[in-house]
Amino acid sequence: MAQNPVRSISFLYLAKGVRRRGIASRLIEAAIDFGRTGGATIIEAYPIDRRISPSSSSTGFVTSFERLGFRHVPSPAPERPIMRLEVEQTAG
Repeated sequence: MAQNPVRSISFLYLAKGVRRRGIASRLIEAAIDFGRTGGATIIEAYPIDRRISPSSSSTGFVTSFERLGFRHVPSPAPERPIMRLEVEQTAG
Protein backbone atom coordinates (compact mmCIF):
# COMPACT_ATOMS: atom_id res chain seq x y z
CA MET A 1 0.00 0.00 0.00
CA ALA A 2 1.47 3.35 -1.07
CA GLN A 3 1.91 5.98 1.59
CA ASN A 4 0.06 9.27 1.05
CA PRO A 5 2.56 12.15 1.34
CA VAL A 6 -0.15 14.81 1.85
CA ARG A 7 -1.91 15.64 5.11
CA SER A 8 -4.60 18.30 5.52
CA ILE A 9 -5.51 20.62 8.34
CA SER A 10 -9.20 20.91 7.64
CA PHE A 11 -10.57 22.24 10.91
CA LEU A 12 -9.13 24.61 13.48
CA TYR A 13 -11.52 26.14 15.99
CA LEU A 14 -10.77 27.96 19.22
CA ALA A 15 -13.39 29.24 21.64
CA LYS A 16 -13.54 33.03 21.86
CA GLY A 17 -12.14 33.07 25.37
CA VAL A 18 -8.82 31.48 24.33
CA ARG A 19 -8.14 33.22 21.02
CA ARG A 20 -5.19 35.53 20.37
CA ARG A 21 -2.90 33.63 22.75
CA GLY A 22 -0.82 31.72 20.21
CA ILE A 23 -2.77 28.51 20.65
CA ALA A 24 -3.69 28.24 16.95
CA SER A 25 -0.01 28.43 16.00
CA ARG A 26 0.87 25.72 18.51
CA LEU A 27 -1.91 23.49 17.16
CA ILE A 28 -0.68 24.01 13.59
CA GLU A 29 2.90 23.22 14.66
CA ALA A 30 1.66 20.02 16.34
CA ALA A 31 -0.22 19.06 13.16
CA ILE A 32 2.97 19.60 11.13
CA ASP A 33 4.96 17.41 13.52
CA PHE A 34 2.24 14.74 13.47
CA GLY A 35 2.14 14.76 9.68
CA ARG A 36 5.92 14.58 9.40
CA THR A 37 6.02 11.66 11.84
CA GLY A 38 3.38 9.91 9.72
CA GLY A 39 5.44 10.28 6.55
CA ALA A 40 3.84 13.39 5.07
CA THR A 41 5.95 15.58 2.82
CA ILE A 42 3.18 18.14 2.21
CA ILE A 43 0.79 19.70 4.70
CA GLU A 44 -2.18 21.60 3.24
CA ALA A 45 -4.68 23.91 4.90
CA TYR A 46 -7.74 25.74 3.65
CA PRO A 47 -8.11 28.84 5.84
CA ILE A 48 -10.11 32.03 5.41
CA ASP A 49 -8.37 35.17 4.16
CA ARG A 50 -9.81 37.92 6.36
CA ARG A 51 -8.47 40.57 3.98
CA ILE A 52 -10.95 39.28 1.37
CA SER A 53 -13.76 37.72 3.40
CA PRO A 54 -14.97 39.04 6.77
CA SER A 55 -16.40 35.62 7.60
CA SER A 56 -15.36 33.91 10.79
CA SER A 57 -13.60 30.62 10.39
CA SER A 58 -13.31 27.20 11.89
CA THR A 59 -10.49 26.49 9.47
CA GLY A 60 -8.05 29.07 10.75
CA PHE A 61 -6.79 32.26 9.16
CA VAL A 62 -4.24 32.76 6.40
CA THR A 63 -1.93 34.84 8.59
CA SER A 64 -1.50 32.02 11.12
CA PHE A 65 -0.35 29.66 8.37
CA GLU A 66 1.84 32.28 6.66
CA ARG A 67 3.75 32.86 9.90
CA LEU A 68 4.63 29.15 9.96
CA GLY A 69 5.93 29.05 6.39
CA PHE A 70 2.86 27.94 4.45
CA ARG A 71 2.61 29.35 0.92
CA HIS A 72 -0.37 30.04 -1.31
CA VAL A 73 -1.04 27.62 -4.17
CA PRO A 74 -3.68 28.09 -6.89
CA SER A 75 -7.21 28.01 -5.52
CA PRO A 76 -10.62 28.25 -7.24
CA ALA A 77 -11.88 30.73 -4.60
CA PRO A 78 -9.63 33.65 -3.54
CA GLU A 79 -11.35 34.01 -0.14
CA ARG A 80 -10.64 30.31 0.54
CA PRO A 81 -6.99 29.90 -0.40
CA ILE A 82 -5.10 26.66 -0.41
CA MET A 83 -1.99 26.93 1.74
CA ARG A 84 0.82 24.40 1.44
CA LEU A 85 3.92 23.59 3.44
CA GLU A 86 6.53 21.17 2.20
CA VAL A 87 8.12 19.33 5.11
CA GLU A 88 11.28 17.33 5.33
CA GLN A 89 11.35 13.99 7.00
CA THR A 90 13.40 13.80 10.18
CA ALA A 91 15.94 11.07 10.65
CA GLY A 92 14.54 8.59 13.06
